[in-house]
Amino acid sequence: MNRTNLLLTLSSLTLLLVSGISPSLVVSATPSGSSASNWTGPMGDYPFNFDYSAQTQLSASNVGQIGLSWAFPIPAAPPTIKASGGLLSPQGDVVTPIIAGGVAYTITNFQLLIALDASNGKIVWTKDLSTLNAPNIAVGGIKGNITLPGHYHSLYYTSHIKSSTTPLIWVSCGTQCMEAFNANTGDLVASFDPGFGNPNPSYQHSLGNYGTNCLSNNPGAGFAHDWLVIDENSGTLVTGNGASEGTDSCRGMYVGFDITQTVVDNSAPKLLWRDFTIPPQDGSNPNWTISDIANMSHAWVYEPTNKTAIDLKAWATNNPASFHAFAYNDWLGPNGKQYAFNGTHSFAGSATGWGGAWALDPKTHTAYVATDQASPDANGTVRHGPDLWSDSVLSINTQTGNVNWAFQTTSHDLYDWDCSWGVILANATIAGQSQEVVIKGCKNGVFYEMNAQTGALIWAFTAPSIKASHYATQALWNDPANQTSMRVHDWPDYPSLQPYIQNPFAAGSIESNPAFDPTTNEAFVVTYNSPSSSCAGDVLPPQVKYPTSFSGPCHVKNTLKPPANAVNSTLWAIDAGTGKAVCSLNIADIGFRGGISVTNGMVVVPRSDGNIDFISESNCSKLNEIFIDGALVTNMAIGTDSKNNLRLIMPASGAVGSLALGFLGFPSQPGYLFALGLPASATQSVTTPSGTTQTVVNSSGIDTTTFYAVVAVAVIFILATGFLAARRGRKPAP
Repeated sequence: MNRTNLLLTLSSLTLLLVSGISPSLVVSATPSGSSASNWTGPMGDYPFNFDYSAQTQLSASNVGQIGLSWAFPIPAAPPTIKASGGLLSPQGDVVTPIIAGGVAYTITNFQLLIALDASNGKIVWTKDLSTLNAPNIAVGGIKGNITLPGHYHSLYYTSHIKSSTTPLIWVSCGTQCMEAFNANTGDLVASFDPGFGNPNPSYQHSLGNYGTNCLSNNPGAGFAHDWLVIDENSGTLVTGNGASEGTDSCRGMYVGFDITQTVVDNSAPKLLWRDFTIPPQDGSNPNWTISDIANMSHAWVYEPTNKTAIDLKAWATNNPASFHAFAYNDWLGPNGKQYAFNGTHSFAGSATGWGGAWALDPKTHTAYVATDQASPDANGTVRHGPDLWSDSVLSINTQTGNVNWAFQTTSHDLYDWDCSWGVILANATIAGQSQEVVIKGCKNGVFYEMNAQTGALIWAFTAPSIKASHYATQALWNDPANQTSMRVHDWPDYPSLQPYIQNPFAAGSIESNPAFDPTTNEAFVVTYNSPSSSCAGDVLPPQVKYPTSFSGPCHVKNTLKPPANAVNSTLWAIDAGTGKAVCSLNIADIGFRGGISVTNGMVVVPRSDGNIDFISESNCSKLNEIFIDGALVTNMAIGTDSKNNLRLIMPASGAVGSLALGFLGFPSQPGYLFALGLPASATQSVTTPSGTTQTVVNSSGIDTTTFYAVVAVAVIFILATGFLAARRGRKPAP
């Protein structure tokens, strides 16, 4: 194993604190057609999301020479950006950048959109969304500005929806708005409110929503941004609302907008359709789930006992009585009403998934999207039944909203095992034939491959490295055909009130984007163990005051401790044709969050302990390990700069150990954006105050780890505040 220590001298880091503006650099011509070969999106080659790069500059033979090309310090958040409490800090950046036309785009948690020259890290333009005065939006009562912190996991890029020479960068705001910017100049092109977050109760009740916290209609209570997919060929944007994880959760929905005129004159988009993911929350339609399944071409639920899928359409035809018992009055509460509706509000709900990226087939105008957990997520007392379609993957026509198929991965979820993170759409070779498939990992620790046209399960892989605790064993508690589990089992160790160990815990065993290599027909995923001590709480009034989050206080004092030294993460390579493991590697005794990438026979694994692993696809051996000394909680963007030099770019969102909840993200320090590359003479470049490039040569044979960790990182974090003051006085490039 060849370990590289990245050397930056103290003086070089000081020079990094101010980057020169390069207004002359403009994004080059956009890629033609629907190919993503010239730009990299939230999961690599969007809209298919392989997280795969076909580059050939970096290989197993020269990966030991990779080094730091440049670093760009993230400014400290200004005091005008106020955290909404809880885990969220306005500091830092946790987004996988977009690389297009030699420019890298990112957005900070304090609403600063940044475009950098990918060759040297110099600023092309910036846009401060907190002072933008954008029309058509009003966030947190402040018209046109976004002054609350975000927690972004993705940006979006379109190459031709406005014109063939005007690519757009799309921001889905953490507080309910959509904005599009000219990728060449940073000029605002479109801004609008999707509308489903309207806080007016009458409006929400007309949609069958009786939850009071959809995140998007309560900006001060949450920080998740809405996810979206843009079908450029039809001019359609598909997005959905978010939900809380408590008894105040809302009714999930997807909406489709025609945005062809919006990107011309910044007018409001035309609503094309609206789909709901769960029944009305007032219990007015107990037959909703039965009718919803009847209107789909295919519908499935995962059966964990034998790792198969139950065909709900066939079940309805072949055994209508037992199917009716399964699907009728789904989400039933103990008072006989769905969601325990009491005439004023509901006490359960579910909405869209988050993290990663949704996939799109532009040929058929089909979006492959995901949903979140059933809430309250650790107590099913107010939501008996399978709780369709929480924890699911759906195939939706972007033009009509018709749901082609749905696949639920965890029925009657009691663990917060939503289907977050990225969806992959790929052509896999199965039994010698090419087949379009959807590949998806969910927090239950299961890695799925489904037929893209029908949703039929091809295989389900559960890593043997995952050590499921007794009260989180799916085969015991989540069998959708077992009505006792679906209708009676109210929490993991029901009816006991004692604490229990849960693994996978609330953050799951897959908390990251997977990857797929079309040249080897292999899929890759990182799974992990992180046992936690949990217990049940009350969710029904009058035991708790409405609204509440999660499952309420424990019935007893929780003194149960998880086992020691049980946290670890494992990379798995899976044959996409069979679902069988090709190889695996324990990458660290830490949890894993973010994502991985594959390129030229290697898997790139950034880790929250500051290391980046380069691992062989063929046998999972480690080829190289680079220590960055910054927490890495997203996947890398792999692309080329304007000179066609390879760049691997990502943020280091705070110092190692500075993240709230450890590996789960939420940085409390500014951190920096950095690029790796293969310099001709093992050199690195940094940006000086005048905007020129200074070369720093690595000193071979000198172990600089201690110096870099103790001195250099402290400088970049502490002095970056001064950079912010200098930068905010400048205007963006025209």
